[in-house]
Amino acid sequence: MPLPEYEKVFKPGIVKSHGDYAFTKLKPACALKLITGAVEYSKGLGINSHKDYHSLKAIFGTKKLGICWSRYRYGKDKMPYYVKGPNESTADANNIVKTLEKSCGAGNFHFRLS
Repeated sequence: MPLPEYEKVFKPGIVKSHGDYAFTKLKPACALKLITGAVEYSKGLGINSHKDYHSLKAIFGTKKLGICWSRYRYGKDKMPYYVKGPNESTADANNIVKTLEKSCGAGNFHFRLS
């Protein structure tokens, strides 16, 4: 996707869905590490990766991206944190919350459905 199209079409939706969280530019190696880590973290909670995950990984190509020395923590306040995405149905979101209740126990994770 060309940068102007991203800025006009895609980014506003991301900004809206993430509220007051600041955006940070990342090197490709760190972006890949962040995404892969989030998928592994979710998998450990019983949540499968999005159907487009493997296609997304392809944008990083096959060349070595270098080393990312950053460490990433997932969740909020040392607990899993789920935020319903703009393209997720209410039924999908409720299923994810049920999965978290099963894997973490009630009250042991945060979530936002709006």
